[in-house]
Amino acid sequence: MKTFNRNQLKLFMLFLMTLDHIPMFVSVEVSTFFHLVSRCVAVFFGYMVVEGMIHTKNKYNYTLRLWISALIMLLGNTILNFIFGLFFSSTRETLYLINNNIFLTLAIGATILCLADRIKQQSTLIAKGLIILAVILLLLAGSLFSEGGLVVLPFILITFLTKNTKKARIYGYLILSLVTFFLSDFQPLLQARDFRDLLLMLGYNSSWLFLLVLPILKRYDGKKVQTSKKQQHFFYLYYPLHLWLISLVANFIL
Repeated sequence: MKTFNRNQLKLFMLFLMTLDHIPMFVSVEVSTFFHLVSRCVAVFFGYMVVEGMIHTKNKYNYTLRLWISALIMLLGNTILNFIFGLFFSSTRETLYLINNNIFLTLAIGATILCLADRIKQQSTLIAKGLIILAVILLLLAGSLFSEGGLVVLPFILITFLTKNTKKARIYGYLILSLVTFFLSDFQPLLQARDFRDLLLMLGYNSSWLFLLVLPILKRYDGKKVQTSKKQQHFFYLYYPLHLWLISLVANFIL
């Protein structure tokens, strides 16, 4: 079976992610399909965070880099959304604003792993309990307020806790998928008016289909790849730049 390294798979995920971010340029049926097939993207990058935390020489620098990226993304989003509101709010009915920030989700995930890693280093039950409480609170807050956090953060934690047991990892993913389906994806389906509407709703309420990442991870060779500074910068820059460019084009020409 042919396998791929992490950089090759990252490029494929960037392609899928871009398809998901252009619904304003395609029909609703096509955008629904793009949305569905890209459910594996966020969790894949969550998986890469776990891999990064395992292989990096400095977990805290790795986590700090994600937080800095999240803050830069937030600043860029805020500036562009202000400009869009200033120049377009009075001339058009629909503004294409940017609220995405997967860097924030991944930064919270990496922080949770840093905390989880420190639990075993504590000598007292009180210290362990406080760190566990911090992990739970951060997990809850991140699940509520970060992009895709409801799926990505538990996925990251499951991946980390089961890094030495593949069977337990699969079971964890299946349980998370079922919980996600009944917690956030099932209720909207009941409001479908006809079969077409049901299919469209199923496509857009498909967070539970993060399981599509499993065949992709099966093709991942798991080997550490030497990544140049240019490659690192590309992966960090592509995410905000492509979203900002899409929103600029959409607000100017649609």
